[in-house]
Amino acid sequence: MAAHFINVGQGSSALFEFSCGLVLVDTGGQSQATTDWRKAFVDYLNGVFARRPDLDRRIDVLYITHPHPDHTLGIQALLDDPTIKIAHVITDAERSGQSLKQQTALVNWANQHRIPAVPINTGLITGPEGLWSRYIDPLRCKGGDPDINVLWGSYDGRAAWPKGEREDENNHSVAVRVKFGESTFLVTGDMEEIALKAMLERYSRVPRVLDVNVYVAGHHGSRNGTTPELIEAMKPEIAIMSAGNPSAMEPGYAAYNFAHPNAEAIRLLSDPTYGVSFTRPQVRVSVGVRGRNPRPGGLPPAFEDQDISKAIFATGWDGTIVVVASHDGSKRVIVE
Repeated sequence: MAAHFINVGQGSSALFEFSCGLVLVDTGGQSQATTDWRKAFVDYLNGVFARRPDLDRRIDVLYITHPHPDHTLGIQALLDDPTIKIAHVITDAERSGQSLKQQTALVNWANQHRIPAVPINTGLITGPEGLWSRYIDPLRCKGGDPDINVLWGSYDGRAAWPKGEREDENNHSVAVRVKFGESTFLVTGDMEEIALKAMLERYSRVPRVLDVNVYVAGHHGSRNGTTPELIEAMKPEIAIMSAGNPSAMEPGYAAYNFAHPNAEAIRLLSDPTYGVSFTRPQVRVSVGVRGRNPRPGGLPPAFEDQDISKAIFATGWDGTIVVVASHDGSKRVIVE
């Protein structure tokens, strides 16, 4: 299999490619940018379809983790292309969000075309290893079939959280676990500390659920999207950050203003005790120390240069990243 972490600027889109089909998690991209990231997303997807004519331009499952524009920017481009077939749609169950209109348009489109569209609430997740169904994982690949489960969604226990956290759509992201033989990937969307803690508690009796090899670092490598407890549970070999290039210094919802990827997330992922275990050729990169203060006269974002030699990759540093994984657990990382 190959997991493609598509460079869509300050946004997230992960395409999981198998011998018999495709699973797409988010269609995000960066608005208010000098680069047309929606076109970059579509061009990359078309390149995969051109290389894999056997897939007949079909996406077997489209996951939208939550209705924020950096995860939904490419939805309309998919709906506008009649040659692209989407077989199943999975979303969270939120009724608010900056891109709820786009997520709703996707669900309405699916309903009109009699395509299953399943909203995920954690109340549905009753099994010890997450939620599985033929909609969540319709693939049946000969000689190497993936197992796909949903571990999180709109949290049904939010009443116990402070108001700001229970109303934050990030904390209700759909979390997707993809297992291919001995290779396991985890996408947590933009889940933040309070939701990550609740998810860890939910699977504390079945620790193997969160024992994963490749971690798609939460919330674009922000300081609140990764915790030491989560990393210790995962024991990851590789970490991938879907984030923009802070050196571009672009306006609005950009890596520069958010100071992504953040130095604290890098520190946790680099920890010699529980951090990622694989290495990469050393690179010197700019990491965020402080995001922009939005108040008038507030401080600008701050960054520092760091040398990275652990297997921590970011689309803003590296471009599109492809993790090729074998059924026996061996992996290689290709930077495009």
